[in-house]
Amino acid sequence: MPDAPNPRADLRAAEDDLWAKALGRLRRVEAWRFWVNVTFVVGGGAVVGVGRVLDKPASDYCTIGGVIFVLIGGAVTAFTERKRGDVIDEAKAALAKAKHFLDERGALETQIAKGEALDERRRLLLTAQGAMADAAVAVIARDGRDIVRGIEIMLDVSVNALAGAIGFEPGELWTFSIFQRKGDAKDALMERIVARWADRSLENAAPRSWRINEGYTGAAWGRDGEVIVEDTHDTRARDEFRLPLGQTRSHDEERYRSVAAVPVRLPGSGAIWGVVTATTNRTDRFKREPTNARAQSVQTVRAIAQMIELLVTAMPAKG
Repeated sequence: MPDAPNPRADLRAAEDDLWAKALGRLRRVEAWRFWVNVTFVVGGGAVVGVGRVLDKPASDYCTIGGVIFVLIGGAVTAFTERKRGDVIDEAKAALAKAKHFLDERGALETQIAKGEALDERRRLLLTAQGAMADAAVAVIARDGRDIVRGIEIMLDVSVNALAGAIGFEPGELWTFSIFQRKGDAKDALMERIVARWADRSLENAAPRSWRINEGYTGAAWGRDGEVIVEDTHDTRARDEFRLPLGQTRSHDEERYRSVAAVPVRLPGSGAIWGVVTATTNRTDRFKREPTNARAQSVQTVRAIAQMIELLVTAMPAKG
């Protein structure tokens, strides 16, 4: 099987070949200049020297002829010196043009690769949405009334595609947590009812519940809208989402670096039923900008919230 093309390796080989040819030309120019110096400059000086021992007018002729020889030799030497510089400049210009072309090509290939990666993530999002929709229909068709079990099934069949749609990488500590509003008025809490995390063993740890405006989940509830945090270590984010005493854990700083919290709304009234909160230990994983590829990460979390709204609509008994 032939080796894959390597333009930069080809450029290095061409550069070596170009410099070898340039040096070869320079050596020939140097050799020619040497013999010009010997023939004209040294020869002209010798003729002048001979003229000094001769009588006039022979001495004058020798002096004039010798000077002319020296001048011709000097002019030819200056010309070859300029020619040598031209050879080097031509070589440098050719290499610079080739490198510029490769840089532009590399930038274009990078853009194409990013576009292909985003297309793959979009395909995975569509795959996840299809899997969640099929699972929701199957759960509803069985006349199920357990909303928690319905969400678990929906996430189980789609979690890998969801992770790929967001762009989670191997070793990344990501989480999907589903919260449902429980209680009334001042006693209301957002309680975690389903968790699907990269490290499945951590799902069994005692979950935290959030009051309105507490943490990222409580903030999405209190603000009646999405909370998107690119970097939780940012000074503004620290001040805006400060946790109350007793709600912090030692691993928070390391584990939760970027967050997207999206409300789940009740059909008809639009009141908040719960919140889907996704986190990761990688900064800038979630962004708001629609032109940024990371924005699809937020869209993926929205897709989960929308499918849960479908279940809540179809399973009102416990929804």
